[in-house]
Amino acid sequence: MLDIISRSTGTVTPLTDAMEDSHPHLFEYAGEIQQVHERYDTKKRTMNLVDFDDLLFLWKMLLLEAPAIKEKLSERFFHILVDEYQDTNRLQAEIIDLMAGRHKNLMVVGDDSQSIYSFRGACFDNIINFPRQYPGAKIYKLTTNYRSSREILNLANNSIAHNTRQYPKDLYSLERSGPLPALVPLKNISLQAEFISQRILDLVDEGVPMREIAVLYRSHYQSMDLQMELTRKRIPYEIRSGLRFFEQAHIKDITSWLRAVLNPMDEISWIRILKLTPGIGNVTAKKIWEIVSSAENPVETAASDAMIRLLPGRGRENWHMFRSNLDGLKEENVIQRPSEAIRAILNKGYDAYLKGNYENYEDRKQDIEQLSDYADNFRSTSEFLGDLALLTSVQAEDIIGPGEEGDSIALSTVHRAKGLEWSRVFIIGLADGGFPSAKSMGELEKEEEERRVFYVALTRAKDELYLCYPVMDNRWYDGSVIKRPSLFIQELPEHVYEKWEIEE
Repeated sequence: MLDIISRSTGTVTPLTDAMEDSHPHLFEYAGEIQQVHERYDTKKRTMNLVDFDDLLFLWKMLLLEAPAIKEKLSERFFHILVDEYQDTNRLQAEIIDLMAGRHKNLMVVGDDSQSIYSFRGACFDNIINFPRQYPGAKIYKLTTNYRSSREILNLANNSIAHNTRQYPKDLYSLERSGPLPALVPLKNISLQAEFISQRILDLVDEGVPMREIAVLYRSHYQSMDLQMELTRKRIPYEIRSGLRFFEQAHIKDITSWLRAVLNPMDEISWIRILKLTPGIGNVTAKKIWEIVSSAENPVETAASDAMIRLLPGRGRENWHMFRSNLDGLKEENVIQRPSEAIRAILNKGYDAYLKGNYENYEDRKQDIEQLSDYADNFRSTSEFLGDLALLTSVQAEDIIGPGEEGDSIALSTVHRAKGLEWSRVFIIGLADGGFPSAKSMGELEKEEEERRVFYVALTRAKDELYLCYPVMDNRWYDGSVIKRPSLFIQELPEHVYEKWEIEE
């Protein structure tokens, strides 16, 4: 909710517009969120407090409503320098314009090709329209790149050239040459993970430090299979884009449902899934558990009407969600098919829980869908949970000592990798619908920002670059699908990369 309020302030747009753009699944609560916003503002004024967004908003209002102060400040600051200008939002740009209004000695430094944070409220128009805002502005292009090889920059230059709204430029390397970037199509996501894991081991054998290897992806869910494969091969890794996949709350919720039904004596899993029901806290959950654990048929008992008398008022109102999930898992043909069981949990009520509790609902749902796809590789839910237990216990071991450097590879979304660099970089999931994201297609502005995200990913690599994508995608909702390579791969000239053929 605070994210929506902050976005509305930073983008200088009504709350409903900010919500529709960034959190459309919460739009039905627009009225309530508006009331919270108003009460939040009232409370701040009452307590004589401001938050970070207020510091900017009130700064702007001071400049607009107090001409004498504006005149004094704009006279005082003869030169103004702004760094990372491509990441500024509309409010920040308006403040800069007001502060520079007297002398117009304004210098901004930024890279339009790395403007990738619109989801945080950054406004691409700020940098791309700067010459229009300041007629006569001089543009200096810094095109010498001290990081990447000539071959990597050649591919990156060819990619970003497809954007129409940009300052055209070609980066060049200082006499640094290396191998052509490798385009690596793999049969499926599992083989993509196997290839990357094996290639990492080969690189380490060749003397490349693990700290100089990174795997980048558009969305966090795309790393699940790779995390599992790295764990199997005992390759230590650090997640830069959040928690490890199976440490995330929503994944723990799903696996707790499966464990509770398969093993009715699993107290930890029962307590967790009971507390997912609004109105049920620790005390009520433990009361229910005491009855369930002593029953001859725990699952049937948990779903019975006898439980209702233990519930507080709010818990009774929402108990149908718990029972619906439980009833969906009681059927033998469902619970023994892990992929189908996960889909049943999502569809029987957990999807609504995600919508109501998380601002990044769509990302979490993608994680669960990816988990369902992965579970389809197992013959039973017991086998699936056994595999997870083994792998997560390996993850929990001290494979590397705390505080040690140089002994783990990096896994990161591209957005979290901006500003960083590695010698060897793998970019995964470069298939149609995966990168660029399906939501961006059909809108030029969003598609061009996705290409800038791709450009940022490419230019994280210093020496070697691997572009990987699965040819087949086994999705629970429409079966096996042949995937085309990403639009960003299709539009590249063939001479800028080397295509690898990997035998199964």
